[in-house]
Amino acid sequence: MSTAQARRSTTSSATSEQSQPGAGEVQWSNIEAQLAERQMLKLGSSGPAVTELQSMLGVSPTGTFDEATHQAVVAFQGRYKLGADGVVGPSTFRTLKGVATAGQANAVLFEHETTGASASTARQDRLTSGGVGASEKMADNDEQAVMKYASVFLQVGGELDLPPALLMAISSRETRGGSQLKADGYSMWDAQGFGLMQVDKNSHSPRGGAFSYEHVKQAAGILKSMLTQVQAKFPDWTPSQQLQGAVAAYNKGASRVRSLSNIDNITTGGDYSSDVWARARFYATQLGEKLETDPQS
Repeated sequence: MSTAQARRSTTSSATSEQSQPGAGEVQWSNIEAQLAERQMLKLGSSGPAVTELQSMLGVSPTGTFDEATHQAVVAFQGRYKLGADGVVGPSTFRTLKGVATAGQANAVLFEHETTGASASTARQDRLTSGGVGASEKMADNDEQAVMKYASVFLQVGGELDLPPALLMAISSRETRGGSQLKADGYSMWDAQGFGLMQVDKNSHSPRGGAFSYEHVKQAAGILKSMLTQVQAKFPDWTPSQQLQGAVAAYNKGASRVRSLSNIDNITTGGDYSSDVWARARFYATQLGEKLETDPQS
């Protein structure tokens, strides 16, 4: 049994409370409206937006941004390396929303199995064989680097309705969590690929810094567009199969995704989506354990 399989029950139970209506799901319309008007939430703020914020933080919903709310915000910001000033602006809100929805979004990753890394990919880490275990080991080797940007992956995953763990896995596969980037943000192996998730400058105009929210959102938007194309092309595939097809398309283009049985035909290493999928399951488990200690869970 793989590490991700062994921990799956922990991940599912930790995230189900966050995603089921009436348990942890929160409506955020008042916060979104206030931030859209560039009105931050901070000490002294009051109203329904503060009530929503307090519900997200697990603080008594008084509707007044008091010292307890301030301290809860500071603690959350510190945990996700957001700059602990106690003021809720767009980045903090997007991360809160991403945390609240991560479990539901990541659940799709456990709806089908994959074969994991090829033997050639596994040799990058001097592993003697491929498979799901190899993918998990490689993801584990990258975990510290990848988790540095957890808040960005959570923000973008929540915004675009994509599993944040899948975005983390792509960064692991593409750049080993950014460790294979040069000082200019381009890959040391591919002069065309920019940033954590490797946006090809020949096909797109890279946005933001190599590790930024703007970069990850652009890359995730490309993945989302691949998903739309795969859904139209293969309407009979399950949602999880379509999502894995989108991962293959992210690497080789949607027109080259032709069947489930050969989903990784001509992808890099002949295993791109299968390896990424297995890494994503690993990160979903790790993220689930991390979120268990947050106020929302």
